[in-house]
Amino acid sequence: MSHAEASVVRELKHHLLTHGLRKSRVLHLLVDAHPSYVRSPFARELEPMTRLTLEGTRPDILCSVAQPEGVLVAGIEVKASERDWVQGLGQAHSYRAGVHHAYLALPVSAEELRPPTLAQARSMGVGILARDAKHWVEVAPPADPTPLPRAVSQASSLLEGVPAARSLQLNHPLNYLAAAFLADRGKPSQSVIQSLAAHWKDLGSDSSRRHAATGANTLGC
Repeated sequence: MSHAEASVVRELKHHLLTHGLRKSRVLHLLVDAHPSYVRSPFARELEPMTRLTLEGTRPDILCSVAQPEGVLVAGIEVKASERDWVQGLGQAHSYRAGVHHAYLALPVSAEELRPPTLAQARSMGVGILARDAKHWVEVAPPADPTPLPRAVSQASSLLEGVPAARSLQLNHPLNYLAAAFLADRGKPSQSVIQSLAAHWKDLGSDSSRRHAATGANTLGC
């Protein structure tokens, strides 16, 4: 591998940190510590470098992106020439399972990219980044991960709400207010359960009084 690829990685890194990816800010970025990168004249500009191994594959760039649906991780395979697009697509596709979005970056303009390159990338779920003048542009979007992080987050929020829902089993909100009021104003010698039994007749059983106390606590009363 020549220094030409290290030069492309350097350009792409600076672009991502300055302009982001998919109109979103890049939070963190790592470059693979490939020997050719470490020994290149651009080594200092490529730092931080480390061995990036995902499921036995090694993307050239790994970065986290603050997108609306959450922080997503992108892996980018970089080639110094479009002649290597077949190999690059295969490499980018191989680590799709380890990132949210996989890309192949080629230092040619969008107009120079051949239709077979774009068609194959779309069929494999790999995004294509091309260089127009001094800027990089996404000319083919990567396939979204399954499931989407936003959907997983929503499901997690629903599940986290189960304990709270279980603690709010009484129909009338005044039951919880009564528990909070008596906890604040009741006799120091009495527990909330005892105060409810003595002063709040709407709760006729010990279990309902316990639900009222637990619900008031859940609501932060």
